[in-house]
Amino acid sequence: MPPVDMEPTRRLAYAFVDPKCADPGLYIRTALEQRGGDPPVRLAPSSHGAMMVMFRHPFFREETLRRGPLHFDGRVLHLVRHEEADFRFVCRYRRLAVLAATNYPPEHWTKVRITRAFEAFGHVCAVDKECLKKVGDRPPDHDYGADIADYSAVRVLVLLDNTRVVKPLLVLRNLGGGLGAIAKVRVVKFWDHPDGAPLPTDRDFSDWGGGTTTLLATPRRLHASASTRWDGRLRRRAAAPGFVMLVTPGVLPSD
Repeated sequence: MPPVDMEPTRRLAYAFVDPKCADPGLYIRTALEQRGGDPPVRLAPSSHGAMMVMFRHPFFREETLRRGPLHFDGRVLHLVRHEEADFRFVCRYRRLAVLAATNYPPEHWTKVRITRAFEAFGHVCAVDKECLKKVGDRPPDHDYGADIADYSAVRVLVLLDNTRVVKPLLVLRNLGGGLGAIAKVRVVKFWDHPDGAPLPTDRDFSDWGGGTTTLLATPRRLHASASTRWDGRLRRRAAAPGFVMLVTPGVLPSD
């Protein structure tokens, strides 16, 4: 899923009534009024808990939770922040991985569609510019996937939680139905990415062929910070005259 602002939903809480009652809505409202400080709320049906309590502001939710659990009329009202429900989990993106895919369908061989396909594994930081080079005379702002110079493999840099999420086969289906494809995916390299470190972009990475991650320089300067963990075996052409290399030793990437 794309990045989202969680703040607007921090006023929601699941309500649990123990033991259950025939009219949970009436009980929840009365318990909040009599024991919860009478916060401004609305109630909504929910598949989790008895109901969803929608507070006017996160402040009212936190104040009410501070008073809980609420004991009233022989029952107990428990409120649970929606982000702390038992079906929620924290996904910590801790590794950068270079992935290569073969048998990738040409109709989806564009930066936008490649990015969307590989978001099944994690956050796509970069698509290798080398595998997007075109031939022919089509306008540069039109992506068709039918004029790529090299259809050998698609290569992407993905920030993910664990390389175990990368499956060997990636099924690509067209939303309107019709012809699909099954691409073969392999992990070329991966290494740790520290929390809070800046993410690489398309400008920073290119040409990951041959099983070695090559960090190309931005114009006339190559930066390799602590967030870029690599084995230091830069290709000779990256050390050509005109480049300045600023290298910070890092941990060797895992194979």
